[in-house]
Amino acid sequence: MDADSSQDLINTLRREISHEIAGNKDVEQAIKKIRTATDDERELLSTSFPNKDAPKDIKPGTVGEFLFGCAVKPKDLSVACTPSCISGLKRPDTSYCDIQTYLLHDGKLTKPNLVGTSATSAYLFSDVETVPDNVYSSIQNDGITSLSIYINLRNTIDYKYLSEVEIKPLRKAQTSPVQSPSYKDKLPYTPRPPCPSCPSKDKHKGDDSNTWVWLIIFMLVVLFIIFLVFMFNRKK
Repeated sequence: MDADSSQDLINTLRREISHEIAGNKDVEQAIKKIRTATDDERELLSTSFPNKDAPKDIKPGTVGEFLFGCAVKPKDLSVACTPSCISGLKRPDTSYCDIQTYLLHDGKLTKPNLVGTSATSAYLFSDVETVPDNVYSSIQNDGITSLSIYINLRNTIDYKYLSEVEIKPLRKAQTSPVQSPSYKDKLPYTPRPPCPSCPSKDKHKGDDSNTWVWLIIFMLVVLFIIFLVFMFNRKK
């Protein structure tokens, strides 16, 4: 990026400080060039917008937020972790933020930075004092258990510390092992119809009794015949 191009970018951004970035093609193109510039070129550009030139009450989404997001330093945390600085023009003394940051603006939750660590603490910058439950649920899904909340109700980039919230980690539901039903268990139960030609249990019981009666009669007849034979032989 040559000196003339740099100066054109500086003039474009300075002229549009209070205007929103979205929908402004000249500004969007200028910021795109800055993002693709080298570190030395960005550092040189940042010196053209010193901290003392930061306007009051910078609004989110404006050119001023991009240029001076790293210049508005909060009292309670590193400026590098504020959403405005993460997405804005870095200063020579701006450090890297290694803590996950969330931004709740106009009901939409976004992640200005993606730390990609297993840390369980994070920052939440909100434009509402009462954070909805679904926001906590979304943050909880990322494994976050400790959340420092910073709030701004005046639609500026100057956030103030609100509270520390402990989020209970998600617990996996414990399920007992379920045995899959067999093929027979899956079939509906249908009772068998009665069989007219099949002997019933009661009939079997009657047949058993008759068998014993005939067996006793047969034994008595045999004994009687033996007795007659014995008596006939005795008379001889």
